[in-house]
Amino acid sequence: MKPDLSFLNPIAFLATVVFLFNLLSCTDEPNSTDNQTSYEVHLVGKVLTKDGNPVPNAVAHLKEFDVSDTTDSKGEYTIAVPAGLSKRAAGAVDSLLITRDEQLLTTMEVLNYIDTMPDVFIVQRDFSGMVDSGSSAFDKIEAVVWNNGNDSIKKTVELYYSPVSRRYSGFIYFIYSGAEEHYFVYINVYNFDTVFVGRSDTVDFSSMAGDIEIPTFRPIAEWDTVIISDETVFGELGPNRIYHAVVHIKIPYDSTLTIHKNTTVILDSAFYIEGRLVTLGDTGALVTIHSNFEGNDPFHNKIQGGRCILNYTVFDINGTFLPYGDSIILSNCVFGNNSCLSIYGAGVWSIINCLFYNIRTQPAIILDPALSTNPCKIVNTIITDVDYGIFLYTHAGDVPLEFSNNCIHNSTKYDFVSDTVPPLPPLRETLPTFLPDMTTSLTSDPMITSLEQGKEDFHLQSGSPCKTSGKDGQEMGIYGRYSE
Repeated sequence: MKPDLSFLNPIAFLATVVFLFNLLSCTDEPNSTDNQTSYEVHLVGKVLTKDGNPVPNAVAHLKEFDVSDTTDSKGEYTIAVPAGLSKRAAGAVDSLLITRDEQLLTTMEVLNYIDTMPDVFIVQRDFSGMVDSGSSAFDKIEAVVWNNGNDSIKKTVELYYSPVSRRYSGFIYFIYSGAEEHYFVYINVYNFDTVFVGRSDTVDFSSMAGDIEIPTFRPIAEWDTVIISDETVFGELGPNRIYHAVVHIKIPYDSTLTIHKNTTVILDSAFYIEGRLVTLGDTGALVTIHSNFEGNDPFHNKIQGGRCILNYTVFDINGTFLPYGDSIILSNCVFGNNSCLSIYGAGVWSIINCLFYNIRTQPAIILDPALSTNPCKIVNTIITDVDYGIFLYTHAGDVPLEFSNNCIHNSTKYDFVSDTVPPLPPLRETLPTFLPDMTTSLTSDPMITSLEQGKEDFHLQSGSPCKTSGKDGQEMGIYGRYSE
């Protein structure tokens, strides 16, 4: 019996070869041409450590298309949307957000939806420390990290807390560029009612640094409260304490009272400064002065007196602070919730990187330089959500005032009021010659993080017009660092 050799028929054999070739040519992976024709979106990229090692489990999210991918063991991600599944026009501007452990690492602009994105290099920094507390009932402990450069960031990261050891720990990611960056961090503590109960000192560190240990601190709710019952005060108060003045107090002539950081002074009566008041708050450890009484005059003067050098101080007095003397310097101070500033005298005074907000009925700032020929200035200061911005007494002639690189926003009645001319409405472009030159100042929203009472956060939000509009390109508001 002869074997069946029909399969060797030339035509049948050729058809079989073509079939097998087409079958072997099929693949699930598109070639470069397919990327252009078969996909509306095809973005690939990598997330790596500063040493070039892969970072798995980072998430790449394309904002407008609302599609994501997670990096694999090689640190690679691919975001692919087949053609025809979206009505969005390819080529439009979009944003690619890279996150890990719910922390935003970076945002990249997407101009071409078929592209290889730049590699993202990250570095991790670990934080740890201890809370000196008699209670373990904390609901949340968070690290707040920022820098003051033009590429300013501010991140809040929740930390792990052990009620047994009273230690907290956590980490934060930074984009690694190879250049050294300097950052600041402080720790906030909240109880189980989500009420703020304490804050650590501010620690500065380098992006090149290793682990960061935060100094041990005691929550403000557990600070020692010292009763002041003597009318005469001088020397030093603080740090990390609450002082409650149950009588009116005064700093005597030729004496100085220095209030250190993380110190609160509560006033039940007036505070008179015959000598000198110095406050030494810093970025994460402010000095706070609070009053519990009504004023005894039409202007509700709560604090008044002579020379003052004040740094990072919050006034919550629901009345007026009236300093006068030959030297009045306010740097990085806050006046809020109907706390006003009224300066009188022929000396040198300056208001640098301050914030005034939520002040009604009275002007936020009242200025009476009298016969002063000394330089007086308001620089890098924000005034927002007030009825009246600034009242200027001009009875002595032209005011010797430098008013530069400030922001007056949402003054519901007038930006400037004078004793010799009618009030000037907001946004007025032409001012009388004796009033400040507004050409270097802003009237737009300063975009402060939060001015809600009890939840204040005076940092500027990302995108704030006040970030780089201060003098010499510095930041306005209390976290700016302008120096003459």
